[in-house]
Amino acid sequence: MADEATHAEIKHPLLEGANQLMIEKVPSYGNKFLYSLGFLTMIAFVMLLVSGVLMTLFGPNWWLTSRLGGYTRSVHLWSTQAMVLFLILHLLIVFFTSGFRKPRRLTWVIGVLMLFVVLAETEFGYILRGDFSSQWRGLQGADFYNGTGAGGWINPLNYGQVYGIHIATIPLALLGLVGLHYLLVRVLGIAEPYRKEIG
Repeated sequence: MADEATHAEIKHPLLEGANQLMIEKVPSYGNKFLYSLGFLTMIAFVMLLVSGVLMTLFGPNWWLTSRLGGYTRSVHLWSTQAMVLFLILHLLIVFFTSGFRKPRRLTWVIGVLMLFVVLAETEFGYILRGDFSSQWRGLQGADFYNGTGAGGWINPLNYGQVYGIHIATIPLALLGLVGLHYLLVRVLGIAEPYRKEIG
């Protein structure tokens, strides 16, 4: 009884607001590994943000010459691979379980849009690596954008522009999409399976 009273006294308004953002009640079918792929995608995104901010603060000389910088760069690369993998698997699971049906269609559309934004972000990140592969990608990207008529706005051979797109423009767009996606999941809940005996 004393423990409950102590716990009740510790409540803080900021913690209460954070608790309202969290999904507290999850149906039994939602406790499976396949339903956690969205969360794993989000964890990979957080790892990308943290490692990316560190790399931006210390600069290319740090991640190319120091061991800690090289490790951070590796974490950033593997977090990229994990995020793309988890996002694709998450979309496949939602598709094959028909989780995109009404009223969750907008949630699905935002998720698919996030996939394309993430793939674009990944490509701009690979251009920044500074090796032969990144130079080849930059040249191919320049041909692609020139061919589509967007070469006047996007030039993969301009390192400064690619750097700005990679560390500011696309991450801010992704943050907005992730926030909207999570808000919709929070409001609409997890899609129910067709078979009632599963729930």
